[in-house]
Amino acid sequence: MSVAYKNLILAAAVNFLFALSATVCAQQVEPIADGFDKKIVKSSWMYRVIAENTVFLTSAASKAQGENKRELIKKSAEQIRYLIDSMEPDGTWWNPSRKIDGDPNVNRFVLAPLLDAITIAERIEDYPREILYWKSQALIAAEFQYEAYHGRVPWDLGAAIFKKYPNQDVYYLLICALAKNISQSEKFQHDEQEALEGLENQLMPSGGWHYVGEETESPVYHYITEIILSRYYEITKSARALAILKSSVKYWDQILSDNGQPSYTADPWWKQFWQPIPKSAVQLAERISKSKKLSAILKIDNKYFSKESGVSSAYISEWINPSFEEVNFLKSPHGFFFDADAKRYFSEENSIYTDLVEGRGLRNTFVGIRYCNLKSATFCSTMRAVTPKIKTTEKTSKTLFLSAPEDDGAFKEGLHGVAYAIKYKIHPAVINSTPKPKSIDTPFMAQQIWYAKSDGITGVVSISAARAMETELSLISTTLGPDQIIYDPSTDTYKSGELIVKFFSSFGGSAIEPEQRIQPSVWPKWNSIQQGFGEQKFWNVGDEQNIIVWVGHDLVNAPKSVVYSPEAATLQATYSNISIKISHIKEFNYLKLTESESH
Repeated sequence: MSVAYKNLILAAAVNFLFALSATVCAQQVEPIADGFDKKIVKSSWMYRVIAENTVFLTSAASKAQGENKRELIKKSAEQIRYLIDSMEPDGTWWNPSRKIDGDPNVNRFVLAPLLDAITIAERIEDYPREILYWKSQALIAAEFQYEAYHGRVPWDLGAAIFKKYPNQDVYYLLICALAKNISQSEKFQHDEQEALEGLENQLMPSGGWHYVGEETESPVYHYITEIILSRYYEITKSARALAILKSSVKYWDQILSDNGQPSYTADPWWKQFWQPIPKSAVQLAERISKSKKLSAILKIDNKYFSKESGVSSAYISEWINPSFEEVNFLKSPHGFFFDADAKRYFSEENSIYTDLVEGRGLRNTFVGIRYCNLKSATFCSTMRAVTPKIKTTEKTSKTLFLSAPEDDGAFKEGLHGVAYAIKYKIHPAVINSTPKPKSIDTPFMAQQIWYAKSDGITGVVSISAARAMETELSLISTTLGPDQIIYDPSTDTYKSGELIVKFFSSFGGSAIEPEQRIQPSVWPKWNSIQQGFGEQKFWNVGDEQNIIVWVGHDLVNAPKSVVYSPEAATLQATYSNISIKISHIKEFNYLKLTESESH
């Protein structure tokens, strides 16, 4: 049994492109063996992998011929049978009484592709007649979702915020459409329209969706939402769904580099995966938007894309090839675009991608920079975050590393770049939600001032004690990857891939260490330059420490000098061609930026 399970997981990770033949599918997909005991399942997320694989197998079976068709039908039926047999009597694969890993979203991740697989299977000649029983059981699961979305399942938190959670609303949308077709009942019709309304309301003008509440989603979630919505459109031909898709694909032009690497800088701190996206995400967006940038990405011999899921492999092959107008964005004279939805300035010039982000509160970083070499088969050289991290010696202490929930920073555009400044109480791990969490009192403050040019970022991160406190950890961490960080004593700089980091000021000790991840399941195992105190230290009221840092490409010259005045909250830098001065007046949330030619 364990071998079959391992084979399934491996098969699900295979990059099935829509052009693969049914013969290849039959050879590479290994189903769950008959009689697999659900009692030994340790994580309900396994059911999602199986369900997504099942809809791919069933779709392949519907197109195959001869012996290949019979083999695919057999494999598809085995997996549908397994999922139906694994379902709890109430119509769930995870609920609080099952002592395995999972959450309420698992049930939607399983049910939507399962209903779709059953729908496709019903149209396949010679498919096992058990399908009538499977339909009746799957409708029990659909009925459970209906009850959850009408507030009668207290533990289903995803359903409780219906119309404010696009990633789950789109799954419920597809469930409603499929259940309506299978049951021949209009019961789900109203919820179907409500789900579409939620997707419309949460869609921002830039093309991104809010994730939960008001924060922005990550590329991985955007791709999933679009793929599922595209399947809903294929089934229903809903003009409303197509209009949402046409608006949403603008997102990719803004966050992808020219080789297809997404930026996660503007995303909520706990969703900064920094991983590639599947090729199908770009294929779908390119087919709708006809973007020249996306077309060029698809023509690259691209090794950057992640593996496809069974769902994306099945659904992208069904997608239409409409022709719409190309997406374009306006660039400012200083080389930056502005995304008002994410409160983000971003530039892309000479393969250098720079982000200056305010976001929507609870930020672990306000800056990011990438260098993406089209001739290299590695992930873009990336500076992911500059983050203060403080842990006091109090017994109930949690690591402080986030900004406050409120947006209280200020941008200022110049002729050569963009400035940003913010001062805030440093918060522990808090997740944006509905309603938005409130700021809490903590013993440490942070001041950040940044100046972003299209070829690099210069800034200061300062931490200060609002009240006397002993800490066991007080660091400022600069995280880079995926390449190792190397220190060059001859130039007093650090290098990671194509990026150079130069510090003009620091405090305490300095070390290259694995990133201290607040939530290990989210962030990749990159290294960071950790500066500060890794041991106990007593802070008096008003004590202040800071780092001053520049990050840019290794062929770009760092500023000649950078100085910071904490009393005046002023940052000054001298570059080869200009000098800049940034002053942050916190009381009025005002930022003054002066740029002048340097001699």
